[in-house]
Amino acid sequence: MPNWEKLVDSRERLFWTLHTAGWVGFAIIYYIGSFLHDMRSIWLLIIMLNAYAGWLLTIPLRYIYRKALTLSPLKMIAMVGICLYLTALVWALVKNLNYWEIYKKGYRPEEWYMYFTNTINSLIMVTCWTGGYFGIKNYQMLLKEKQNVLRASTMAHQAQIRMLRYQLNPHFLFNTLNAISTLILMKENKTADAMVSRLSDFLRYSLDKDPIRKVPLIQEVKVLEL
Repeated sequence: MPNWEKLVDSRERLFWTLHTAGWVGFAIIYYIGSFLHDMRSIWLLIIMLNAYAGWLLTIPLRYIYRKALTLSPLKMIAMVGICLYLTALVWALVKNLNYWEIYKKGYRPEEWYMYFTNTINSLIMVTCWTGGYFGIKNYQMLLKEKQNVLRASTMAHQAQIRMLRYQLNPHFLFNTLNAISTLILMKENKTADAMVSRLSDFLRYSLDKDPIRKVPLIQEVKVLEL
């Protein structure tokens, strides 16, 4: 199994790796974007606090979405939408608190509503997190289905080998070969040739037929006659 598939198969490791990497990437992009403005050095602290808050707030979504996957489609969509919006709202509130209390060092009482602004930006980010989560989840399900198909194929081949083992009973095969050898020694070549031909037909049938598929009864009778 490739390394990527091993990582995907290990759900705990994959979640924490991508979850942390995603928020670190968010902080880096946010920091690079801040170069467009004249920001104070304390802005780096704001970015780190905002990214850490997002990292913490989206962790519960993982367990809520697990529960949502067991619900009907409409209930799942409703639960995901509500939790997504509430998480974005709380994160926006935390970001505004960091901005106004740390960066701006306070706000004017008449501007209290500023704490609840920029929810749309937070909603977009949390929606991206949600899309990534469900995308990886679906990929894991496809990978598991692929493994189940391979496992079923292996079981089918094992069943075919068992069928051949049962059909090619050693006593039967050795007795047949000894009988053919005896007929050759007795110069009864026509009978020996007929036995070799019938044995060949029987072996060909055993090797060619799928042990899982059904066959007509008359075909099985012909094999018994061989």
